[in-house]
Order: sequence, then structure tokens, then C-alpha cells
Amino acid sequence: MLAVILLFLGLGAACVALYQFAVFALPAYVGFAAGFWAIHTGAGTIGGILVGIVAGALVFVVGQLVFASSRSPILRILVALLFAVPATYAGYSIVQQVWALTMPPTVWRYVFGVTAAMMTGGTALARLSAPLQSVAAQHESIGGRTANKAPGRFAA
Repeated sequence: MLAVILLFLGLGAACVALYQFAVFALPAYVGFAAGFWAIHTGAGTIGGILVGIVAGALVFVVGQLVFASSRSPILRILVALLFAVPATYAGYSIVQQVWALTMPPTVWRYVFGVTAAMMTGGTALARLSAPLQSVAAQHESIGGRTANKAPGRFAA
């Protein structure tokens, strides 16, 4: 019985890890590419891992900063697409590959694949715009008070 519980916990953890990888597809890809480059240029395994982590984190932070500070809607759309398209493709591909391991192809395979792609792309956009939500909350703050929905009223 314990083995079955541990099996389901392990499968759940693997699904969470796959989903997180799909959401952060662009930073993960850049991190892997930079890490392998560092390993092949003589940095060693530890150096390659560190370079990969730093490069992936840097891509994500720079993407968030450009997305949050840009006033140009075209630049914001380009940055959003740069992060959302790889995440969407990764979410779709994960469902297609897992489905192929377990069941024969049906129409539902593609329905669930498109659903997973939309959810993964949406999550990537939500993670990218997370600093915007905190900036928007700061702009709503007026003199230490938070503005209510109704005009002219303030909460204490």
C-alpha cells in the first residue's frame, strides 16, 4: 500500500516539474544552452550548472523588467509572445507525449493538448506580468490609503 502511495506522489511531483518546466520554457532553454556551452568550453560541471542557473534567471528577470517598464504596446506584445509561445508549445507537446505513452490517439488527445497549451501559455503570461500587479497596487495607493471602487471614498 505504501508503494502505491509513493508511486502516485512521485507521478504527481513529476507532473508538477514538467508543468513548471513548460511554463518557464524560454528561461529553461536559455539556461540549458548556456550551461552546456559553459561545460563544453571547460567550465566543468559545477560551473556549467551555475552558468545555466544564472543565465535562465537573468532571462526571466530581464523579460519581466522589459515587460513591466515598457510603454510601447508592440514591445510588450513581442516580449509576451517570446515567453508565451515556447510555453504553449511545451504544454501541448507534454500532453501529446504522455497521452501517446498511455492511450491510442483519439480526438480527445488533441482537445486536451490544446487546453493544456492555452493553460500553460496563460500561466507563462501571468508569471511574466507578476511585477505589473504589484506596481498597479502601488499606483492605486493614495497617501497611505487604498482607493475603493466608488469615487471619492477611501479605506482607512
